[in-house]
Amino acid sequence: MYFISKDVNNKAFSLVEVLMAIAVLALLINGLYTLFSKTVVTVDVGSWKASTQSRMRITIKQLQKDIIGASYKTIIYPNKTDVDKASGQWKLKFKSGAIDPRNTQTDLMTFFICSPGRNFTNIIDPKIVKAQLKCDLGPDGKTPRLVYVKTVEMGASRPDVTNEDTKNIVLIENIIKFEAKLIRRPNALSVRNSLPQPVPFQ
Repeated sequence: MYFISKDVNNKAFSLVEVLMAIAVLALLINGLYTLFSKTVVTVDVGSWKASTQSRMRITIKQLQKDIIGASYKTIIYPNKTDVDKASGQWKLKFKSGAIDPRNTQTDLMTFFICSPGRNFTNIIDPKIVKAQLKCDLGPDGKTPRLVYVKTVEMGASRPDVTNEDTKNIVLIENIIKFEAKLIRRPNALSVRNSLPQPVPFQ
């Protein structure tokens, strides 16, 4: 025997109401996910820009300092100073025009920082540091990047060789275009003949 009370109200959600609730919840979750993902992307891009700009500022200052220090190979003798201006290898060379690093891996700039050698009783070789700004592909062979490299070409055993003379700095990765311009300082005209004159790469 069953007894049914009239005071009990049987209430439940209909299928349409459940589906509507799921749809609203899905829209809410999708909106939150979109907002979160855009925020993460914005933060990542901002962090990348900040770190890249910081590296570029530091390297541009380093490049300015190094270019100002660019010189010819020089040897000081007891009665003369021999400056090797005849050979073109000591001149500052740069690649002009736009470069697509994805398809062109090349030196963008090459110059030498030479500290004089001495040919007295104790012969001391010149210290020659080769500086290169170049485009290459990363270790994976696919990622184009801009790299600044300094190596000691001569006089590596000299006591004045420091960590400043050897560098391998990755400036920026995943670049699609690079174009640089050399601008001579107005007050540099007075010393233009004492520095290696820039020439474009052939």
